Formats: sequence, structure tokens, C-alpha cells
Amino acid sequence: MTWSSWLPRLFAARSVRRLVDTVVVGYARRRMAELDAVDVSRVQEHTLLRLIRKAQSTRFGRDHDFARIRSIADYQRLVPCRDYERLAGEYWRPAFPRLDGVTWPGRIPYLALSSGTTSGTTKYIP
Repeated sequence: MTWSSWLPRLFAARSVRRLVDTVVVGYARRRMAELDAVDVSRVQEHTLLRLIRKAQSTRFGRDHDFARIRSIADYQRLVPCRDYERLAGEYWRPAFPRLDGVTWPGRIPYLALSSGTTSGTTKYIP
């Protein structure tokens, strides 16, 4: 008997399904308790700083002195808010189609297509 024929029969057994359900539900409860205890803002800050470290050698990272950013306040002070048109005009359009190292390190093989709801035009995001 092969695994492909034996496994469906095993999981068709009510006792096996109950055991699997018990294990999965127990894991889910423990994981939810762990996630409930997480300081979400701290995780977000850690993620932001990790991404900034990774992108500090890009043109965008050098222009905004990513090497000096150590906190969210530093990021807010050094990186001005801009809309899509300004960001694309300053960084993506001049380098298109080779966006490697402009706003993210390495090769950029694809562009995401947005619905363009704010301006009515399609937007391409590396």
C-alpha cells in the first residue's frame, strides 16, 4: 500500500480527525496567547529599522541618510512624506527600466500594478 492510498483512509477515521483537531486547536490557542502578549508597536519599529538597514545603500537610503536612523523619530525627521507622483518622478522614472538599487537593494524583476484610485491612473510600484 502506498502513502497516496493509505493517507486518505487514515484521515477519514473519526478518531484520527479528532486527534488532529485537538493538536491543531491546542497549537492555535497557544499561538494566539503568544501573539496577544506581543508589543505590536515595538515589533513594527523593529521591522522598520531592519528594512532601513537593508536599504541604506540604495540611492533613496543615501539621500535620506538611512545610516543615521536609529528610531522612528529619526525616520520621520529625515524622510519627508511624498505622494506617488513625487516619489516616482524623483526616483523611479529617471532610472526606469533599471530600478536596481534605487529604492530597494538588488535587482527589481517585477513592478506591482495598482488600481490608481487616487489619481485615476495606473501606478507601477517596484
